[in-house]
This record gives sequence, C-alpha cells and structure tokens, in this order.
Amino acid sequence: MKNIKFISLLTTSLLLFSCSNTSIKTTSVLDEALTKLRSGFQFEGSLVQERTFYKDSNFTKVDTTITEESELRSESNFSFTFQNDGFSRSVTVYDYNYKDFVPYTSGIYFKDEEGYLYSEYLTSENTIGRDYVLDEYNKVTLSAAAFDNPFTFIRSEEFTKVDDLTYTLDNDKLSFIFNRLCGFYTLGTINPPKENKVTVNKNNDITRIKFSPTTRYVSEYDSTYGTYLYYSIEQTFDFYILNEGKNNLTHLEALPSKEYENSELKEAFSNFDGSNLTLNVSYKSDSSTKITYRNIYYDSKSVYVKEFTNEGDGNENNIDSTYDYVLAINPSSNKYEARKYDEELKLWIPSNNTKFGKINQDKYDYSSLTPQINGVSVDLFTFDNATNSYVSENDATIDIGKKAFQPVASELRSIYGNYSSKISVTLDNDSSIKLVTINYAYTDLFSSGPSSTGTITLRFSSYGNTTLPFNTVIE
Repeated sequence: MKNIKFISLLTTSLLLFSCSNTSIKTTSVLDEALTKLRSGFQFEGSLVQERTFYKDSNFTKVDTTITEESELRSESNFSFTFQNDGFSRSVTVYDYNYKDFVPYTSGIYFKDEEGYLYSEYLTSENTIGRDYVLDEYNKVTLSAAAFDNPFTFIRSEEFTKVDDLTYTLDNDKLSFIFNRLCGFYTLGTINPPKENKVTVNKNNDITRIKFSPTTRYVSEYDSTYGTYLYYSIEQTFDFYILNEGKNNLTHLEALPSKEYENSELKEAFSNFDGSNLTLNVSYKSDSSTKITYRNIYYDSKSVYVKEFTNEGDGNENNIDSTYDYVLAINPSSNKYEARKYDEELKLWIPSNNTKFGKINQDKYDYSSLTPQINGVSVDLFTFDNATNSYVSENDATIDIGKKAFQPVASELRSIYGNYSSKISVTLDNDSSIKLVTINYAYTDLFSSGPSSTGTITLRFSSYGNTTLPFNTVIE
C-alpha cells in the first residue's frame, strides 16, 4: 500500500468553516488582550492527525489489517514568534517510517524599510548581512508571504463567551488564524469544528486555542493495488500563546573587536598573497576511511594541479598524464584554460578531458584560481592555547568557509567548505598562514538521513618561491 501523507505541504488557504453561533457575544473585555497580540506574541503547539481505515464506503466496519504507525498517525510541532518588524517560524514533521524528523521550514525573518522579507546573518567581515526571501526572482513582502499578524484582523466581538475562562471564536476567523500561521496545511473540510475553544487567564489574556474539525471521510483509489481505500481523518490543533505584547526577536549584532589580541592573525591576513605558493589539500569524510588529495602549485603565472588518492603518490617525481593538468593563459581569450600532458609530443595541450572539465574553460583569471582571504575579520577568531591556533566557531563560520582559504574556482575547491562548522588557522614562525582546517557538517533538508561531516585540511608553504614541478614549461 502506498504511504498516504496525512497533511498536504502546500501553500493553500485553509477552507473556511461554516456554522452559526447562538451564544451571547462578548464586547470589549478582550480588546486589551488583542492589542497585546497585535504587538507581538509567541505561538507554540501541535497538529495531531489520526486515521481509521474501513472495509467499505459505508464507513461502519473497521479494517484492522492496516497496522503501520505511519499510516495511522502523524504529529507536527509548530513554533511561531511574531512582532511588528519580523517573525520566526519552525515546523517539525515527524515521519514515523524512520522514527526521525526533518525540518520543513524555519528561521527568523524581518521586514526592511519597503516591507520586504529577509533573514540576517553574520558575514565573514563581521557585519550583518541580509538574505532576502525570493519568490523565484522577486523579493517577497511580509504580507505576501502570509505571515502578517492574524490578530490585526480579529475583533473582540467575534468571540463568544462560554464561561469566565473560555470563549469560542468565529469559525471564519479561527480558520483565518491557522491560514496565516499554518497556511501550508489543508484541513479538507467545510464542516463546523467539533471543538472550538479559546482559553483566557484571569487577566483576560488569551493563552490557548484548540480546535478539531469535524471528522472527514475519504474514499480514495489506490492505483498500485487497483482498489479503493476508505478511511476517516481526525485532526486536533492545540496551540499555546506566550509572551504576548513583547518583542521576542532581536537583531543580530557584530562581534566585539579582537584586533589587539589577534594582532598576529591580522598581520597574517593582511600580508597573505596567494599568487605564488604551494597548497596541499586533503579531503576526509567522517563516514569513510578514504582520503583524497590535491596538490596545487602557483608560480605567479600558471597553476599545476595534481590529484591522487594514495598519499605517497603526491611525491612522485614524474608527471601523471592521466590525472595531472595545468592551468595556463589562453592568448586568444586572456583567460585560463586546462591543459593535459601529451606523452608523445612531450607538450601540455589544451584539453576538455582533464579533471578541470570544460564548463569554465577560458572564463577564469589568475586571481580566481588562487586562495583568497577576502576581507575576513580577525574579530571572528579566538586563540586556542591547546592547539596553538585561531578558531572560528560562530555564526559567521559558514560565510568564512564560502569565501576564504580555498581557491575561488569551483573546480579547485570542495563544495563542503560552504557548510563549515569550525575553522582553525595555524601560523608559522614568520606569522604566515601555515595550516587551515575546515570542519564541515552538511545536511540535506530533503533527506531523513544523517548529516555529512568531515574535514578539509589546507597546508600552505613556499610563499614567493614556488615553481611548477617536474621542470614543467608552459609554451
């Protein structure tokens, strides 16, 4: 049987409930509570969905042959914080097939002066960057993203008092709240809810909202087995409201200056020149014993690249015409092309069949092939006496891994550097960069599997006096 998801992760509006309330409406007792909620609030809770299978379309005889937990029950936890200039949101969907969870969407977002939605991040320059939310190619506004404060549109007269601590809310507005806060969930019913309960405390602050739609009955054709499935769905939304009227979100701030205590690192960064050096790189995944290596030689004009999997191969005193290649300037384009060694001609011939590939042939200039510091701030590092190195392990580390230490060209760097979790820099006796270690942790949001973790190690040497190995001459 195919695994039918209980919930539809679509940006679809909740269908409105229809029913009439006959109780006496409240007037202004909740006005103050709503005013607080319009300023800010936290909203936490869950959606539980349970399914019962039946033997036929009469929905009277229960089918007990279906016992997989993933078919019978699902649970999602929500966390939402809103204030007048931003919001945060996270959703955890529990997949009982794997006893694991995958975050569907999360983050803290603010709106700019024009109302566009962005998240903040600490840059490698120790400044605050803005990462705008895009709908394909266009920026998205707070309202367009369906995250404007739903309580802005709710009035106290739309509540019905049950007792001193309990109210019901107009069904259309109840639906509206969950359309705003959980808008990618479809209830799939137009019937009035079985339960509609709004709880207040003694100060008339709204503290909890709980409701359950009327049971939904579904007949669905299963194309895999050529038969119909008959089942009912019970849903329960249960949310708590916390810290109403407060600003619960704070903007990121740059880290304090460390130029004094990190003066030697600042000197190393300022003096770094990647145009002439030898770079020995190793790549090691924590899930494997295999290590791959890449030695890169920069002579200020051309680049020699040697890739290998056995550590001793890097010390061979000969050209490996299968894997070695050089990057040399193409006089026609004034950009760099890859060249492969021709054993018969004893020459380096332009080629698309090297490890460099052909996509970016004649597109790079020399600086794009070399490692760069790119304005990385020393404020992001802390000296570790135990390892005698400077360590970055903060919110900016991932941005450092994207911009610094590895060569700029994608063919000469590991994409895992874009997911760095810790970066260590060790200096030589002359205050030059000697060793950089990049620990990474990559998680595929579309997979329930574990993160990919590992280490990229870069060793820098022979500053200013590197020549191409094996007496290589580029003509």
